Amino acid sequence: MKKIIAFSLVFMMLLSFSGLASAAENTGTKKDIVDTAVQAGDFKILAAALEKAGLVDTLKGEGPFTVFAPTDAAFNKLLTELNITAEQLLARKDLKDILLYHVVQGKVMSSDLKDE
Repeated sequence: MKKIIAFSLVFMMLLSFSGLASAAENTGTKKDIVDTAVQAGDFKILAAALEKAGLVDTLKGEGPFTVFAPTDAAFNKLLTELNITAEQLLARKDLKDILLYHVVQGKVMSSDLKDE
C-alpha cells in the first residue's frame, strides 16, 4: 500500500509540477516555494501536509528547492482512488518521509525531467 501511495504521489506530482514552477517564475518577486504554493491557491492540501510534517520552515529557508507538487485536484483524485480522506493522509506517520522524497535541493524545471 505504501508503494502504491508513493508511486501515485510521484506520478501526480510530476503531472502538476510545471504549474507550481511556472507560478514561482511569474510572480516577479522572490518568493519561497511555500509562499508560491499558497498564493497559487491550488495547493491547499500540499500546504497542509507541509505544515503537518513540519517542513514549512525548511522550505522557507535557504534554497532553492524544487517540490514535485500535486495540485488539490490531483490530491483529490488520489484520495478518491485510495478511498481515504485528506485527514487520513495527513495523519500518516510517514507523511514527512513521503514529502521529503518529493523535494530536491536546487532548481529543477519540468523540461529538465527525462522519461526513462
